Amino acid sequence: MAGEIVGRLFPGYFLYNLILACAALILFLLLHTEMAQQWARLSLFCLVLAVLINIFVYFKLHPRITVIKREIHSFDTVSEDGPLRKKFRGLHAVSAVLNLILFADGVTLLLIGASKRDQSRHPQN
Repeated sequence: MAGEIVGRLFPGYFLYNLILACAALILFLLLHTEMAQQWARLSLFCLVLAVLINIFVYFKLHPRITVIKREIHSFDTVSEDGPLRKKFRGLHAVSAVLNLILFADGVTLLLIGASKRDQSRHPQN
């Protein structure tokens, strides 16, 4: 039952992440024309990385996982060592790692933003 619930939630979750990453990148490019500073280049890298990962997850990885999940029919009847289960576990692991990377990417962007705000409040001569 949990698999069914997650299966229904994830397409929206992945689309939301993709839209959010694209919006953040577009806003960044519109608002920050000066890319000479290190924080700007790192922010741009993080935003582009987030967009690319989300495109891959939404258009490639999640559809592949969905197809394999349909082929399995029931996780109760398919052997743990079966090729479909192994493939599903591998793709699920890739998805989990990419989500962790996106999480770290987001934390990095938050830290950059907080640091930049702090610097603008307390400029050093």
